[in-house]
Amino acid sequence: MQQAAYQVLIYAARYWFAALAAFIVFRAAVNSYREYKIIRDIRKSIAEAEFLAALTLLGGADEKIEAGARFPFLREAVVGSGSGCEVRLRQKGVMRRHAKLIAEDGCVRVKPVRGAAISVDGKAVKGEALAFDGSEIAVGPLRLRVCMGEGLHGQA
Repeated sequence: MQQAAYQVLIYAARYWFAALAAFIVFRAAVNSYREYKIIRDIRKSIAEAEFLAALTLLGGADEKIEAGARFPFLREAVVGSGSGCEVRLRQKGVMRRHAKLIAEDGCVRVKPVRGAAISVDGKAVKGEALAFDGSEIAVGPLRLRVCMGEGLHGQA
């Protein structure tokens, strides 16, 4: 009698672990498919992005940021030294949230945040200004060049 009970227990454990292994494989496949769809959607949205821009650091930086550093962004970006900024410039003289950039048809709309010192092509910005491809933006002590759309695709 005891031997039969052990046999039943052995078969139950065997099938339990086989079912558990099948469930684990199934969940892994489902999660992999979900991740694939997320990555596919992200790549699709980046490829279809109408307004793509980047800022290239020209000068004014110390050893924290290298000249020539590129900061690409889609549609909107906040420039500043804070951790939540899309264009993070950890530099003395750059406020935590310094400016908001909005990429539009062939230009970038520049809006300083709370009276931050910013200029576009040498002209101080009080409310809002437009920067075009090749324009120079001064954020505190840093000078950045705007690069729009087509000029970005061939660069790394």
